[in-house]
Amino acid sequence: MKEEKTRAYISGPVTGNENYMQQFETAEKRLQAAGYEVINPAKILKPLEDICTYDELMNLCIGLLNIADCIVMLDGWKQSRGANREYGYAAGMRIDTYEIYMFPKLKEETNEGA
Repeated sequence: MKEEKTRAYISGPVTGNENYMQQFETAEKRLQAAGYEVINPAKILKPLEDICTYDELMNLCIGLLNIADCIVMLDGWKQSRGANREYGYAAGMRIDTYEIYMFPKLKEETNEGA
């Protein structure tokens, strides 16, 4: 019998955040290192950001969140309208919620200032 990995959906501020792709990528690597299969909506939906409206993108995000076992909130999520929407949906659907600080930093993250 195949043991299934837990799918983690990443949620965080995108609009007005110039570094969002890097933040989501770092979170993806951190979660993968912890043994999760990762749903990174920033990477998945990037090709559609000039085609779809904000609400259409959020609907796609909720669809992706529906196939996740948990949601991982990135720093600054409380100031993000979209991340709050995802958080509220996850809470309503009883999807486990974590914050990124709960996962160990990777070696390359700890050497950033060196």
